[in-house]
Amino acid sequence: MESSKIKIKSVLQFFLKATIALFSLWFIVHKIIHRENEVSFFDFVNTRLHTEGAYSLLISVIVLMVLNWSIEAIKWKVLINRLTKISFVRSLSAVFAGATVSFFTPNRVGDYAGRMLFLPSSVRIASLLSTFAGNISQLIVTLCCGLAAMALSLQHYVQWNESLVVTRVASFVFALILFVSFPYIRIVFKMPLLNFVRQRFPEYVMHLENYSYREMMHILFLSLLRYSVFAFQYILLFLVSGIPVIPSMIVIIALIFFIQALVPTLALTEFAIRGSVALMVAAPFIQNDQAVLMASFALWLINLAVPAAIGSVMIFYLNFRKE
Repeated sequence: MESSKIKIKSVLQFFLKATIALFSLWFIVHKIIHRENEVSFFDFVNTRLHTEGAYSLLISVIVLMVLNWSIEAIKWKVLINRLTKISFVRSLSAVFAGATVSFFTPNRVGDYAGRMLFLPSSVRIASLLSTFAGNISQLIVTLCCGLAAMALSLQHYVQWNESLVVTRVASFVFALILFVSFPYIRIVFKMPLLNFVRQRFPEYVMHLENYSYREMMHILFLSLLRYSVFAFQYILLFLVSGIPVIPSMIVIIALIFFIQALVPTLALTEFAIRGSVALMVAAPFIQNDQAVLMASFALWLINLAVPAAIGSVMIFYLNFRKE
């Protein structure tokens, strides 16, 4: 009985993700590719890539991709060092491997398994909570920035009234609570609802509880730094696409990241969802759909697809050495 419920739940989750992906693809095709009397999307991309300074900006985005994942490697190294000492190179290899496995798994849960491959077997289970803490810190930064952006831009998406004032204040307050609460994630398993986890796996939960307030703030700072790099990459790709920098650009990017974080998806199909979300969010500010789509696809390709390809090489090399 329990097994059938799990299967039904899995099927429903699959159909939800498939529906979102298909709707996103339809939206993009309807919005861009089938437009008449306009240059095709692929011709547009080819034209933009041959504009002056485009390749310099793209190289900068690729360099920032390396910086982006290096920050993640430093963050994970800080968390894992309480379990076992690892080098920066090994940590970087592990996060790239995590990107590879997560590329084909729902909501990037494969990230945990990919990173575990580069750790001694004795600490692999305990490392799950360390990876969880690092991923939650990144999610909290994304949610906080997204909530702040939503509070600043609601009037562009819905008709303004008194209730939006309350929503704006609530968004700021909730963002502040999330940000301030993260350093105390180490005591989350002391809550009554999760106390059974603490009782059943005390050695693993104790590892998470051993992180100090200062260490958690360090992790949160690295997550914020990585988010800033990610946002700056988007700005550069907007410039490559021919969109000038406008005051609302940071708000647009924060909202795009915010919505993407809330939508269940596969990294493999995320390019479609990224594109559709970017088009809808940018609509009140930017009327160049092709440029928005180009920037969104380029960010997915450089920041997710390329690291996944690098990670596959890392996993192959690891298996080769073991053999």
